Amino acid sequence: MARVVLDGHFFRTPWTGVAYYAYGLLSALAEDARAAELTVLEGTRSQDLSAWIRHERGGRRQPAGESVSPRLHRLVHRVPMLRGVARRTRAILHRIPVSRMQFDLFHALNYMPVTDVRGNVLPVVHDMSCMTNPDDHPAERVRFFEAQLARVCAAPAIHTVSQFSRNEIVRLLHVDPARVHVIPPGADHQCLAAPLAGEGGAGDVAPLGLTSGRYVASVATLEPRKNLRTLVAAQLALDPALARRQPLVLAGAKGWGDLRMPAGLDAAVADGRIVLAGYLDRSTLVALTRHARAVAYPSTYEGFGLPVLEALACGTSAVISEGTACVEAGQGAALALPGLDIDAWAACLADLASDPITTPRRSALRDAALGAPTWEDAAAQTLQLYEDLGRRPLAVH
Repeated sequence: MARVVLDGHFFRTPWTGVAYYAYGLLSALAEDARAAELTVLEGTRSQDLSAWIRHERGGRRQPAGESVSPRLHRLVHRVPMLRGVARRTRAILHRIPVSRMQFDLFHALNYMPVTDVRGNVLPVVHDMSCMTNPDDHPAERVRFFEAQLARVCAAPAIHTVSQFSRNEIVRLLHVDPARVHVIPPGADHQCLAAPLAGEGGAGDVAPLGLTSGRYVASVATLEPRKNLRTLVAAQLALDPALARRQPLVLAGAKGWGDLRMPAGLDAAVADGRIVLAGYLDRSTLVALTRHARAVAYPSTYEGFGLPVLEALACGTSAVISEGTACVEAGQGAALALPGLDIDAWAACLADLASDPITTPRRSALRDAALGAPTWEDAAAQTLQLYEDLGRRPLAVH
């Protein structure tokens, strides 16, 4: 099999969707005997995959990103000049370790490497939102995306995470569909292994002082593309007494851009209709998802939508925007609404408040997640892709 370097520079910042996706894939890859041929590059440190996973599981840190201060990360994320400096600094820091490594393939798990790589790159293109929705991203991120498009098109293959994204890549980049490989992510084992809410005993309670089954959770970085404005407006449209009985909990770090939240958000936070939970560690996030009445994910453009599949894995209902990749993540068990229809989302929230939760219903939702492709499936497909690419004449690094 080809010698492969797996790019993990994003593990050095507070973990969000891409890091959790990469950790799930790397954990499954490490279970295969061929993992000896795989190396993880995290920051400026490289380590064979099996050792890296053992280090992670041995308690160096839980998958929550504590190695970088969330406050510092937020500052860098919000200031355009600092974002540009941070990107250039990462490129410089990565250049030396990359230049010293011997490999046949560099698997860039978040689009393209942050520094120039001499050799073959397998990009993971999660979505094409930088092209379709450029105003939803910082300008320097869009510039980086555009500058790398020619290299993406010239790569020996393109790895993506959903049929939706594959169709977008083919449509927008005009590449041969046979070169775009869909390898869907799997549900978090922690979600699948946890007891369904209500079955975990007296000590199994909702986090953050919430009441199990009496709130709706949103798990997403607070940025425009996640369409949280529609969800908040829907919550504000409810009768205040009902909204207090079933608060909306927004869990996620502050991202980039103006959320353009509707007037009334501050008052709703003050009287308990909306809870701003901020960035949560992984265990708390899983508990929040397990005990929620539903997880609402109104994002209007996604590559996949892991929080949707993880909601089902926890036995929790998921509500999504129709026409997005989240439909695939929802496995036919998620309720899809018009993404920008505030009235439809408000009606759904009101219905949730009076719709009883039963153990058979939670079990059925988990069964839907169990029927989805697994991380083990993703690892097997990824290793097969490495082997297929290894049989082709590749450029010499």
